[in-house]
Amino acid sequence: MTTPSPAMVVGLDLSLTSTGIAHVDGRVETFKPDDDGVHNLGLDRLLEVRDHVAACVPPDTELVMIEGLAYSAHDRDKQLAQLAGIVRAELYERGDALMVIPPGSIKKYATGKGGCAKEAVLGAAIRRLGYEGDSLDEADALWLRAFGCALVGVPIAQVPLVHQEALLPWMKTIPIRHPKHRRL
Repeated sequence: MTTPSPAMVVGLDLSLTSTGIAHVDGRVETFKPDDDGVHNLGLDRLLEVRDHVAACVPPDTELVMIEGLAYSAHDRDKQLAQLAGIVRAELYERGDALMVIPPGSIKKYATGKGGCAKEAVLGAAIRRLGYEGDSLDEADALWLRAFGCALVGVPIAQVPLVHQEALLPWMKTIPIRHPKHRRL
């Protein structure tokens, strides 16, 4: 089980078929949308994922960490980009603070190597975060949450300095937030 944190940070590894969600209380889940016996990748599926993700982000969340798209991956790039867009738009309109972090930065924070395999990120989640599962999506979401907790000054993972270098470009980045919800 992962460590709870006083930081209200959510990690999201968005997927058309298996979205990893790391909740503010340290719980982790994989959300798999209904397919009703057919492979539905239309708007119904996108909206189902969007609605489930939005329900997982409490109103007092400090930061929502979303894994950026890997455009060179061998998946449904355009449909995944649509999903990422509608989830971001929903959370943005609600006033949630968002950061979109490239996969390489998350991998570097988790393992020290930005180009490692997803299985290495899973292994690091088991060793450093106490993760007891075997889901690659949940491991990514957990590391996104850990990354965000470190950025808000409440780290939940002890990682070597070389791993922490992944945080540096993001330390002064202001999260994306709708102007009517900006805090002064």
